Amino acid sequence: MAWPATVRRRRFDGVKFMGEAKRKQAELATWVSSLPEDERKIFEVSYATFNDIIAPNKLTSRCYLISFFLTEYLRERHDVIVEPVVGYVTDERDDLPISHAWVEFNGKIIDLTLFYTETQPRGAVLVLDRAVKGGEIGYTYHRDMTAASRASLEHLQQMNPEARAMIEHKKREHAIAAAANVSTASRMAFLNDAPDDRNYETMCLYLDSI
Repeated sequence: MAWPATVRRRRFDGVKFMGEAKRKQAELATWVSSLPEDERKIFEVSYATFNDIIAPNKLTSRCYLISFFLTEYLRERHDVIVEPVVGYVTDERDDLPISHAWVEFNGKIIDLTLFYTETQPRGAVLVLDRAVKGGEIGYTYHRDMTAASRASLEHLQQMNPEARAMIEHKKREHAIAAAANVSTASRMAFLNDAPDDRNYETMCLYLDSI
């Protein structure tokens, strides 16, 4: 008996999807194998952090924590020095700034924390500027708040005075993270102040087999 058209289409699409997934995995493996040793280690640690820590727990609002963790873990365990950045992102819909943290190596962005969000559309998982997991929307990274973003925040407060408390709260969070991002000691203090299930030593346990 012939399969109904809808079932035939679903089966075909499934095979096509599986083929596409395998192709992307093969491309990723080829790219990773071409990386120099320090970048390959950054990829391995980043990939494991996303798949073993972030994804199983669907962690949201942890950009400062994860960025500081990657920085100190790579330094301590693998002698790879990366730069943690506390700045802002904007998405392609408008100029409203979102306080955010990520990591850079030779100007290339590593950002594992925009895929799982509370209210924002999902962003890609970036490792050395490569999207290893696609998102729903594109984000632009800014080390400092742009003039357009400041104007957007002022406009939001004028149009919605109730947003002021949330904006002030986010400013305080950003200031705390920026103050913590001045040295290894201050980043480690930030990490060790996290709850026991996600402080530095606990997250290290997930990755020390790498």
